[in-house]
Amino acid sequence: MSIAEVLNQLFRPASFNAEKTVRAIVAHPEAAARDFNGLITHINNRCHRYGIGCRGEDGLRAQVNLDKFARSKGAAAPTEGQAKLLLNSLKSLQRDLERQRGPARLASGPHDSWNNDRLSQLNKALELTRSLQHFRGPAKG
Repeated sequence: MSIAEVLNQLFRPASFNAEKTVRAIVAHPEAAARDFNGLITHINNRCHRYGIGCRGEDGLRAQVNLDKFARSKGAAAPTEGQAKLLLNSLKSLQRDLERQRGPARLASGPHDSWNNDRLSQLNKALELTRSLQHFRGPAKG
């Protein structure tokens, strides 16, 4: 690791992690597309019945960008600019989902299984979104 990378990691950890994620997406497009497809599939199949999805314009645009990349199955490695766009799309999607979590928490209760399931699926979508922001390549094992 160069001195610049060490200083970057110390003083700008979020930026450093973003750069590592961008490099990993460019280096492993098939694995990245598979993981992005898992997130999009979860939102479309598991969350849709609970009314969870992209609500704002930024969230909808983000989902379109992510879906287009996921459908490509990593056929063509994205450029660094395209990978940065994917990462920014993930952040937009995360913000959109987080805005939905507050009302979902208020609606859930001890005997309300539908709203509790809704909150559970929303939390799972957020967890997938966060983990993709730290993508490092195909899973080992």
